[in-house]
Amino acid sequence: MGARSSKITSQNNRSDGHLLEYFRNTFVRGGGANSGPTAPFTGLTATGGVISDYTSGPAVYRTHIFTSSGTFDVTALANDPNIPNNVDYLVVAGGGSGGHGYGGGGGAGGLLSNHPNIPAPLRQSAFPVTASPYTVTVGAGGAAPHAPGGSVNGNNGTPSVFGPITSTGGGGGGSFTTPGNPGGSGGGGGNGGPTSGGAATNYPGPTQQGYPGAAGPTGNGPGGGGAGGAGGSPAGGPGSPIAIETSSAKTYAAGGKSGAGPTTNGTYATGNGGDGYDGYTLPTSGNGGSGIVVVRYQIATVQTGTAKATGGAISYYDGKTIHTFTSSGTFASLPNWSASTSVEYVIIGGGGGGGSAASNNNSAAGGGGAAAYHTNSTPFSGPFSFPVSVGSGGAKGLNDSRGYDGTDTTVAFPTGTITSDAGGGGGGAGSPTTSGSGGSSGGARSEPPAAAGTATGAPFPGTIGTTPPAGWGHSGGSGGTNGGGAGGGGAGASGSNQSAGTGGAGGNGVQVPSTFRNPAVAPSGAAPTPAPLRGGGLGTPGPAGSYYIAGGGAGGTDSPAPQGVGGAGGGGMGGNDPTGTNTNALENTGSGGGGGYGHTSPDEYGGNGGSGIVLIAYPT
Repeated sequence: MGARSSKITSQNNRSDGHLLEYFRNTFVRGGGANSGPTAPFTGLTATGGVISDYTSGPAVYRTHIFTSSGTFDVTALANDPNIPNNVDYLVVAGGGSGGHGYGGGGGAGGLLSNHPNIPAPLRQSAFPVTASPYTVTVGAGGAAPHAPGGSVNGNNGTPSVFGPITSTGGGGGGSFTTPGNPGGSGGGGGNGGPTSGGAATNYPGPTQQGYPGAAGPTGNGPGGGGAGGAGGSPAGGPGSPIAIETSSAKTYAAGGKSGAGPTTNGTYATGNGGDGYDGYTLPTSGNGGSGIVVVRYQIATVQTGTAKATGGAISYYDGKTIHTFTSSGTFASLPNWSASTSVEYVIIGGGGGGGSAASNNNSAAGGGGAAAYHTNSTPFSGPFSFPVSVGSGGAKGLNDSRGYDGTDTTVAFPTGTITSDAGGGGGGAGSPTTSGSGGSSGGARSEPPAAAGTATGAPFPGTIGTTPPAGWGHSGGSGGTNGGGAGGGGAGASGSNQSAGTGGAGGNGVQVPSTFRNPAVAPSGAAPTPAPLRGGGLGTPGPAGSYYIAGGGAGGTDSPAPQGVGGAGGGGMGGNDPTGTNTNALENTGSGGGGGYGHTSPDEYGGNGGSGIVLIAYPT
């Protein structure tokens, strides 16, 4: 969600605490009795991403956080001489995945920033803006290679872009005797013989995006490079701590460790590299973490609003203070929290990944199911401090496997813990035959047809009111015998069965309550054709309005029939033969990924599920 426009008017000065602007707008400039009224000072006005305001020293900043692609649209420049028309930016690409089989760690996604936390000479130059749109592309993390019994390098991440600024995806980790891939930061080399670490983009120098990966072999294996240093053994290179999303620093673009010990994925929205895998029995190493783009600018020299709690990205809209958690954190009261304050919330877990149909060219996989949708309001008093755990989306299925289930989102309110069950993975061509169960279950595979898993959510009644204890969710569709997978269930409707060779559509999601429908939030991701049915995320129009989340992923189809479409709310599209590529679900929607089909890599694999989100609002 986001804050309203940063344009300051005399109407909102008194209520929102713009004291400095209030005096400027109420009294004339120059101090003379005959000076006459003049136009008020205004700050830079822009839309796009998740918008948050925070104070750092005497300055108030507005930050636009993009975890999926969109547009940063500057609609008006500041006319206040004390506020520059410059922005600070952070552009982090997707991290590389780890190598498999004596594998090195994945390199971090390239990082470019002009934020003051970046030391010279690596800090980039000032970025003056004009009243125009700037394209934002958020890179995906590299997918882990599926190579049980084999030795394969990791895959590179994809670039992230802000206007003219492009960061390179992190390099995949090497394997056995092969070097790590070059990238924003280089992947660690293989640990089975003499290998080199991957090179880093523009390293060394003032425009470098990271550091190289470590060479192999080493005692514990070579790690991938990070934004803050070269890969080690076995640790990956350190990331870079930057206080740009909020006033507290967060570390971005750390390298993945080598294949020594448990294997983990790169963290979502950090550009971290995935871990390598040292043996040959596990199906995969670690996926690279997705990238992120953050833009901030100064809007005032006094507090913009009065928050009563900390945690997440804080914004102000329509008389409410909104805390948006796109990753895990803590929600804690401040001393000004009023007794028995009414809190409204939306809680969504991670969506399920789409299934895979790699080896069976007559089969198609099911789409992933959405997480359960929870919304309600409850009063509670301070002081309090409790954790908010935001679930990740399930990974796509590989090599005929079922898509992975997402992970739950949990909020430990003082009045009781709320858990949104994650979405179930879409059915794959192999075993297990049933799609995953969850808040909404994944869609079933085709040929041979199979059953869909169980949905734990209750059927959506068609009105956005208080949800039942299990939240809202629906079952995925059933598979058939003519080459089409079924759609995953959505929070608002069931997934469709496949028919006439076409993949079933994902079930629609649910529109968030009006409290959270801020028009300053731009589309959170580019919707493939046909756009009206894709829906997709906070601020993106769906078939019956906007602000839909928790849509099911569409099933794939092994025919030239039209692609199945994801449910309104960000569900991924299904793949089709021969040219239709399935898609990932939109991040921070809890939607299911699209199902794959039996054709060629990588389209036979599914699409990843979307991560979850938590929205908490109370009167400003």
